[in-house]
Amino acid sequence: MPSVLSSVLLILLAPLAARAAIAVPPAALSDVQTFLGETAFDEVEIAPNGSRLAFITRRNDFARDREAFAVWVLDLSPRPAGKGMVRPVRIAAPASCSALHWSPDGRSLVLLAAAAPAAPVQLFRLEPAAGSPPHRLTAFPDGVESYAWLPDGSGLIAVAADPPGAEASAAGRRRRAFYGDVRRLPAPPPRPALYRIPRAGGAPERLAAAPFEETAALAVSPDGAWLAVDGSGGRETADTNEVALLPLGPAAGRTARRTHNLILEESFAWSGKNLFVTGAGEERDGRYSAADSRLYRLTADDLQLVRVAPALAGHLTQAVALPDGSLLTLSLLSTGMRISRVEPASGEVRTLREQRGWIASLSAAGTRRVAFVAGEARRFA
Repeated sequence: MPSVLSSVLLILLAPLAARAAIAVPPAALSDVQTFLGETAFDEVEIAPNGSRLAFITRRNDFARDREAFAVWVLDLSPRPAGKGMVRPVRIAAPASCSALHWSPDGRSLVLLAAAAPAAPVQLFRLEPAAGSPPHRLTAFPDGVESYAWLPDGSGLIAVAADPPGAEASAAGRRRRAFYGDVRRLPAPPPRPALYRIPRAGGAPERLAAAPFEETAALAVSPDGAWLAVDGSGGRETADTNEVALLPLGPAAGRTARRTHNLILEESFAWSGKNLFVTGAGEERDGRYSAADSRLYRLTADDLQLVRVAPALAGHLTQAVALPDGSLLTLSLLSTGMRISRVEPASGEVRTLREQRGWIASLSAAGTRRVAFVAGEARRFA
């Protein structure tokens, strides 16, 4: 079901100050059928060179009693005067999809998708053109949890429970026994592992056991030397929710190093050799205390989180690294949200946009163009 704060797609143009938006008229929010029939924008991802925008839509399919997903691409190239706006092109309509990302060279897209409603979620590669069939990259019996591109575009790092192949498939069949809506697990599920997935598909390479029982996000450093993993134990408490660093070079078989704190790490972004982390809560008198999510820099030597830009107000929900070393941040303040630009070295914070309502899925192409999903209480997509 679309959120009450349904979505509007907006684009910020150079120099991260002027902005243009798709104009949307007020909607009859009191009409239930109108509300349920609206389309939501779940994710938006701008290409590395800023020339195209990819996004996921979701709507209610009343005839089939399920949600319908689609992947779209919008050309952002300058248009001659009088030619009007370019319409987005639908390139795929999987049973479900999420985690949409462009390849580092901007030539293809990868996402987590299911080929059928009951099928496990796998990695698929898409060419950004109508009619191009999705190319499945993985075939893990229990699907893929999360992934991240390698910076050279040669492949991806993915988290999955089982390796592919006949032996793993048989083990998966032995584990899964269904009785109506009840799933029987004769033994605990296998611990997830990290795999290197070739861009063209093929047999994945197992790198190491995943450092957490539940993995929330992955990110590879720009030089390809380190993998950052955000996750937690099965209890998902402050003392188990941490960030781990795993080397991807010749010493890739070493055990990952983990932070140890009472901060609930939520997301992260690499900027050069610096890893910036957003996290909520703090430690007071040896116990967890609730606090707004803040911005930290993770020190690689002792894996401590050091506060960055204390002047950044509100509850931080996302940070995006820019190539000049600065960061774009997204914060929740009361009933509105704010996009800011942060200079980590000086702590300077500059507001770029205030939005009464909701903003999510912040994405940047260099320092020239930004895309995000936004909504207001009285406007649908």
